[in-house]
Amino acid sequence: MMQTKGFPIAAAAIFSLLFNLPVQSSEANRLAHLDEPNNPWQVNIKSAKLITPQWIGEEGVQGVAVLAIDDMSGDGQNFRDYLTPIIERLKLIDGRGPVSITCNRPEPDHANMQWFFEQGVSLETHTLTHPCPLLQRYDFRRARANYHGCVDLLAMIPNNRSVGFRFPCMDGQNTPSPRAYAEIMNGVSDLGNFMTSSTSVGVVFTPDDPEIPKSIFDDDPSGARRFSKYLMNGFVNYVENYPYPFVVGNLIWELPFVYPNDYTGQALHGNQNPVTIADFKAAVDATVAKQGAVSLCFHAGGWMSNKQMVDIVDHSDKTHGKKVKFLNMREMDERIVKNMLAGHPLRREDGGDNGVRVFDINADGFMDVLIANKKAQVTRIWQPKKSQWLDIPFPVELDHDLRFGVLGELSQPVAVTPETGWRFNGKAWLEEKSLASNQSGFRLFDINNDGNVELISNGSIKERVKNGWKLLPFKFPEGTALETKEGRDAGMRFADINDDGNQDVIFSNGERFGTWIFESMEKGWARRGLYGERENNGVGENHPRGRNQLPPIVRADGSNNGAWINRGHLYWQNEDTGAVMSHHIDQRSFGDLMGDQVNYPRTAKASLRAMEPRPDFRVELVAAEPLVMDPVDVAWGPDGTMWVVEMADYPIGIDNKDKPGSRVAAITDTDGDGQYDKRTLLADGLETASSVLPWRDGVLVVAPPSVWFLRDTTGDGKADHKEVLYEGFGRGNEQHRGNGLVWGLDGWIYVANGDSGGTIRSTRSGKKLNLGGFDLRIKPDTGELEPATGVTQHGRNRDDWGNWVAGNNSFGWQIALEDHDIRRNPKVSQPSNKHGINGVIDLYPISRVLSHYSGYKAPPAGSPGKLTSGCGYTFYRDNLFDGIIEPSVYYSCPVHNCIHREVISWNGVLMNTERASDEARSEFLRSSDSWFRPAAIRTGPDGAMYVADLYRLVIEHPEWIDDTLEKEMIADGRLRAGHDKGRIYKIFPDSVKLHKKANLAGKGPQALAKLMDSPNGWQRDTAHMMLTWLDKEEQKKAIPNLHQVLNSQFPAARAQALSALNDLDSLWPKAMQKGLEDKHAGVRRNALRVGGGLLNQNSELGQMVVNLLDDEDAHVQRRAAYTLGYWDDPTAGQALGKFLVKNADRPYMRAAALTSAGAIPDEVLITVLAAERTPVTVALGTELMSMLGDDAKKFVPPVLTRIAAKPADGNSYEDWKLIAATRLLEAVGDDEGIRAKVAPMLKGAREIVTDENQKLAARLAAVQLIERAASKTELDVDRLLGLLKLTTPVELQVAAAKSLLRDEEVGTAPRILAGWSEHGPALQSAIMDSLMARPKLTTLFMETIAKNRTIATSINVSRRQLLLNHENESIRKQAGEIFGGATRPDRAAVMKDYALALSKEGNRENGRVVFGKVCATCHRLDGVGKVVGPNLAGLNNRAPATYLTAILDPNQAVEAKWMMVVAKTKEGLTLAGSVAEETSSAITLVGVDGSRTNIPRIDLQSLESTGRSLMPEGLETAINPSEMSDLLTYLRSTGRPLKQAVVKGNTVEHLSADHDGFYSISFDPVPGATGFELEWNNEGNYKHWTIREIEAYANFDSLVDIVSGNVVPGPVRTVDNVFANAFDGNPETWTYQTQPYTDQAPQRTLLNLEPGTHSLDRIRINDVAGNDTNGRMQQITVRVTTDTASDLAARNYADVTNVSVQIFGEVEKTVSTKEKEPEPSGPFGGKPQTIPGKVEMEHYDAGAPGTAYKDNDPKNQGADYRKNTQVDIEKRGDASNGHGVGWINAGEWINYTVEVKESGTYEIKIPVAAQKVGGLFHLEIDGKDLTGPIRIPDTGAWTQLKTLTHKGIKLTKGSHVIRVVMDENGESGYVGDIDCMIFSLTR
Repeated sequence: MMQTKGFPIAAAAIFSLLFNLPVQSSEANRLAHLDEPNNPWQVNIKSAKLITPQWIGEEGVQGVAVLAIDDMSGDGQNFRDYLTPIIERLKLIDGRGPVSITCNRPEPDHANMQWFFEQGVSLETHTLTHPCPLLQRYDFRRARANYHGCVDLLAMIPNNRSVGFRFPCMDGQNTPSPRAYAEIMNGVSDLGNFMTSSTSVGVVFTPDDPEIPKSIFDDDPSGARRFSKYLMNGFVNYVENYPYPFVVGNLIWELPFVYPNDYTGQALHGNQNPVTIADFKAAVDATVAKQGAVSLCFHAGGWMSNKQMVDIVDHSDKTHGKKVKFLNMREMDERIVKNMLAGHPLRREDGGDNGVRVFDINADGFMDVLIANKKAQVTRIWQPKKSQWLDIPFPVELDHDLRFGVLGELSQPVAVTPETGWRFNGKAWLEEKSLASNQSGFRLFDINNDGNVELISNGSIKERVKNGWKLLPFKFPEGTALETKEGRDAGMRFADINDDGNQDVIFSNGERFGTWIFESMEKGWARRGLYGERENNGVGENHPRGRNQLPPIVRADGSNNGAWINRGHLYWQNEDTGAVMSHHIDQRSFGDLMGDQVNYPRTAKASLRAMEPRPDFRVELVAAEPLVMDPVDVAWGPDGTMWVVEMADYPIGIDNKDKPGSRVAAITDTDGDGQYDKRTLLADGLETASSVLPWRDGVLVVAPPSVWFLRDTTGDGKADHKEVLYEGFGRGNEQHRGNGLVWGLDGWIYVANGDSGGTIRSTRSGKKLNLGGFDLRIKPDTGELEPATGVTQHGRNRDDWGNWVAGNNSFGWQIALEDHDIRRNPKVSQPSNKHGINGVIDLYPISRVLSHYSGYKAPPAGSPGKLTSGCGYTFYRDNLFDGIIEPSVYYSCPVHNCIHREVISWNGVLMNTERASDEARSEFLRSSDSWFRPAAIRTGPDGAMYVADLYRLVIEHPEWIDDTLEKEMIADGRLRAGHDKGRIYKIFPDSVKLHKKANLAGKGPQALAKLMDSPNGWQRDTAHMMLTWLDKEEQKKAIPNLHQVLNSQFPAARAQALSALNDLDSLWPKAMQKGLEDKHAGVRRNALRVGGGLLNQNSELGQMVVNLLDDEDAHVQRRAAYTLGYWDDPTAGQALGKFLVKNADRPYMRAAALTSAGAIPDEVLITVLAAERTPVTVALGTELMSMLGDDAKKFVPPVLTRIAAKPADGNSYEDWKLIAATRLLEAVGDDEGIRAKVAPMLKGAREIVTDENQKLAARLAAVQLIERAASKTELDVDRLLGLLKLTTPVELQVAAAKSLLRDEEVGTAPRILAGWSEHGPALQSAIMDSLMARPKLTTLFMETIAKNRTIATSINVSRRQLLLNHENESIRKQAGEIFGGATRPDRAAVMKDYALALSKEGNRENGRVVFGKVCATCHRLDGVGKVVGPNLAGLNNRAPATYLTAILDPNQAVEAKWMMVVAKTKEGLTLAGSVAEETSSAITLVGVDGSRTNIPRIDLQSLESTGRSLMPEGLETAINPSEMSDLLTYLRSTGRPLKQAVVKGNTVEHLSADHDGFYSISFDPVPGATGFELEWNNEGNYKHWTIREIEAYANFDSLVDIVSGNVVPGPVRTVDNVFANAFDGNPETWTYQTQPYTDQAPQRTLLNLEPGTHSLDRIRINDVAGNDTNGRMQQITVRVTTDTASDLAARNYADVTNVSVQIFGEVEKTVSTKEKEPEPSGPFGGKPQTIPGKVEMEHYDAGAPGTAYKDNDPKNQGADYRKNTQVDIEKRGDASNGHGVGWINAGEWINYTVEVKESGTYEIKIPVAAQKVGGLFHLEIDGKDLTGPIRIPDTGAWTQLKTLTHKGIKLTKGSHVIRVVMDENGESGYVGDIDCMIFSLTR
């Protein structure tokens, strides 16, 4: 360990004690930073300042800028060229060119070094090889040598005196470390050299600093984030608003570098972006405003031009003149020593501690100086008013046992030694002997925040009393210590980890670790959190990652381990985390540190302190217990009263036996101070009340099974009027009950289903509604109720424009279609009414997550959790967030104690969301309090966002808790712990002033109308509602003022005024016209929604609506299409027809137009049929025909005559005509006269169906026409039966079979079944489903099976289950006889039989086979299978027992969405499956085979639930116990699901590093596919990424071979040009790449399928990996072709539709030692390689990773040569041995054992390759640097070698180990490729 000269090592080491002092800490601890010297992040805005006038020594100078440019090596000529214009501009100021260059390996004797000095440039240190970070990959020795080697190299430069150091990559990565300061920088090199300063910590300015002009933020588009936007993901190396030098480690000055810098600037904006330069200038302005000093970090490259730095200097000079001074680091160091430290530097000439301390002695907010060495004992007090120093004598020299603290109300500092003490009174240090500690090894520290320090030590804790120190009755926790016996740091730290204001203990060394919570001055640290004894030393590869362990703070050898405390976290950066862990750091939140203490509640104030909002926002507590308890929803009445719903009976009643106990309370702020202070209980005893809405003179409350209206009519605050308005909500799991009362723009109140359904009855109207798969909307006064699109579990909310979001746990969606629109035309096949906006999202809590779910597995410490409790999806509805954060969707995450935010973007009318970029690893709001359970989010009357915190220990419902644990928690009270607590918070931006709350109570109609002119959603909604409560005459008085609101400055007010006018029956054409002409799309959209009824009164309005079909906004377009359906004018039909043709590929536009077309189908149809004949227009025409309704028989014949006319050219009928005729016949029903009109066409169809030369689409259409138009003659039966042969396309076989079995005629079925064994699986499946859909055919089927038992083997478990539970008793009996009772009724016994499968470790690959055979019919995993049941991808953290129960006893607990229902149609069909989607017009069933069937409601006869799961019982007949073990192993080890990508049309977008994995892209089947196109595009300058193996599938899981391909533009692959080899079935063998380094985009991959007819519907890309340095793939577009041209680029590729994508990360594979055994350790081949001679790079030493080599990627990326090692070997034709080493990255190394035959000087020749400039590497021999850095040049291509020559290498005879060390990646993205090393003896 490097020793520090000066004080004894014990004294130096003990200074590394860290005290964490949050902003709210005691003033008494303001000097504790003196005992925290190795924390470079110790300062904040409240720290004492060290302003420039204190040390500059030059009158008038207010700020200092150091231009610090990085990374100089070699002769420095490129730096000289780059800096010359900058230096010349600086000279114009005062004749100097002060710049500091941080250097790696400059050439000491080169003339450029002296030229730099002549200009005023200083040369500073930056390490020899630029490792990022310095401490990394378990190699401390290398880091120390890298630093000191650079220090010594700079000392060799004549006339140089370097003073400064900069950690490499500190501007964008977490590279500084307290360990590096303490153990490296504080030391001295072997040659006696050292540094005295660093510029490695960033400073970020924020608008909450009052000293910074507001204009700096207000005048910039980024606002508050002007500087913080440059902070990269996961970056913590910065302080805020402290642009001053400060001391680290008592020996190093830290000069903060300011944000932005050119590196993060180019990462954010691109190279040389003027935004970055403008922000640089603003940062200088802020620095001068604060009288600060900073460095400006930049580089001599393309990120920032030298002209731009000149521009920054020019701005600084012209704006500030002599107020700003440019210095280099050496000049700054000299001025500080001379003018502030009175000639006493921090370090002596030998590098030791010089007894100088910098701290605020007199508490005036400015740093003062203590000099206490042998030469001087003086305190220097800064006098800000005089701007000069006052020297006051100090009584003693500084030593180990001299400590400083603060005592008394006057905050007077004291200095204490074992023998005596002194108190500073502002003028002198007065001795006070009673201050003596009477012991050594003590500290002065305020433990309990009372303003006085305690005297703490290993043996005792004492508090100050009059004339002495009083012993307290507690000590440090057992096994912990402040320091060791030798006086060294023992590993103790203090921090307030539970936010109660007291200092808690964190202890961690090489033996044990723990945390202890301070309880009181009587008990001390009595509550233990974490604790453990180590089984190892906790360092190196033993660095613990589990959240129940802590890494050492101090290592076993006594050295600092790089820990520090900041921003509510304990961090580590050292060689065990650098380049090993994410962002180079290990981080533990204070919540993680709480350990078992999280099981105890905190006070409301402590919980408030535990809150961490996003930057620039603040949180306030507005109510807490006993004012509120168990709050789950809040709402405000007209008078501002906050109504709170309290679900005290969660989860299973107040007696844990379902006794109701929910409450509704009113809380008020009686004194107007913003804090609620009075509680009135309106009602209690309600059942699981969830939502409240003030209504008239009472409140509406959802308390399933009822919606109540509660009123106080007597004035005592108690509800004496209790009326049930609606009843019948389902009583499912309490988390799945009806909830929500949201006022819509349409005057309805919307209620969420809750996922438990029910039959809802209105008590006022008597109407009933079977809720089923719907949400609900109501009008309480009249009792009206209607279905609304659902099913929402919790949180159906809207924004100001009528966009609704909802969610079910982790999955949120946009309500893309409203049911009241769908009901207008039930015949339209609608797109999905729910559009998913998020999947399983990463969450970044700072709490110790308390999940009591039996299958929960905590992620490793510092790793994100997964969203599992999403609720309350909502929007913010006011304008106070505008310009600060983007429009977003917010939702509560009570399990993870946070509120998450997703930023909204739009793809047409579909909402997409993605994580906010500035919350990449944080949350909008999060708490370290594990009891924080946000349940509801509401926008309040003042514009703040309010959060209702249920505050409970247990948030899970007992259904998901282990039964034994549940009983224990009921018994000891834990299940309801917190039922007597609750909090309500509000969050809002720091920079805004909240609105004054409006009081609407008692307001008249005119005033209410005026009050709608507001940006606040609550105020508008409340005024809107209150207007609807008035009688008609009163409402009329509001009309003029509502018209005035149409001129409001707030678009949301203008939009809602239109709604109010409509609800008051007073929307006039003039108002609608004003709305249609509004500049805001949201207003135009709402005008269209409310004004449809006016079109028949005013044709001009109709034409305006037609014009809006071409609006720039997609929402307006769609709403215009809906609105035209109200206009009875041919113009509307014609416009809709044209709109349909134009937007046929936009499902939601198409659906809107078709919905409106129901009112005028003939006009629309005529327009469509008159358009150019394309597949699009034909499909539209067909759909329109089905909507003709009662007009069909008068309209169809003339249209049909035209379509069915025989083609004049003698050709066959086109398929679209066959389909159109079929649909028209369906429209008119069974009419012989009309059917006769298609006789010619029917004849043609019969010819087409058997003609193998016809297109598949035509033959399929012919089957449909024959089925519809022909009588079922024997001839047609024979014709269709003839298609049931293997040579017929499978799609045609299936269509023919379904046609033959379309009714209950039993004559054809035996003929079909007779050929069963010759039918393929797809045909067999279609036959079975057709037979099982009709009872008569099912009976025949069972009879046939009884005679031919071989058929029974084809019937899977799911179908058997249907037969065994058939409603027909005879069929059930037959099934039982045939299948022998396929399932065992005693599920418990089955579970017992399979219990061993839980403990046995199975074979993963065998489990994959079992999944594919048994499970893939209904589940999709790893991209394989069908989506029928739940997607298992996000469930791989489930316990094995959970899986086993779901597999063998699926009916134990069935969610409604997976319940099997049986639908019977009026035509006699019986269909079974689960309800995938439900609208007013139709239901969609998903069958057990994955097929989706849409059934119009008008065709339904009945729909009944079976009460059983779609998942069949009886899988034990298909999976034996051994196979079950394999399956469970597979399910637990599947590829991890990745962050959801965005799908726009046929393009997968927003791809990033989070999406590296394999892709399964599904789409609507494309019959006749011959090939497909993948179009790629990406970010960055180069379009380069890697794909491993692309696969194509028909019918989802039938692999189709890819036989050839092409890439446009670019070569087809790397390695060789045999394109087919990329698809050889082995994704580990071949790599396919786009053209490297092309700047052309997009690139298109064109792939040709094997001959045949394929119905392509899925593409799988088995690995997508970006090239981080060259640009990452951002999107994939998919198209398919049916052309057969030999030139793939000449084919016509069409967009696919209904694209969905699943992306999974790489599976963690456990490789057995037999499968991959390391080579025996030692030289390659057993013999050292000989020098002189050639050393082949691929002949590196044998042995394990970390011994013979270090490779960042455990996989051998290249050839099979030495495939059992990790080194990436490349097969090359130009290499000396046919191989070389490639894919080389910084941080890797390779060892070669060599035998040098003769001592002497050698020359090395090294053939290398790189595309673009490569990186740096060097050679070491026996641990010492041999060559210095070697740069690999651009050789023209990866395949083109160039030989580098390195001379003058001295080698000694004997055996040695040469290590090739990779130092730095280059522009190529890698270090480069290396072939071999050829050693030649030169002398």
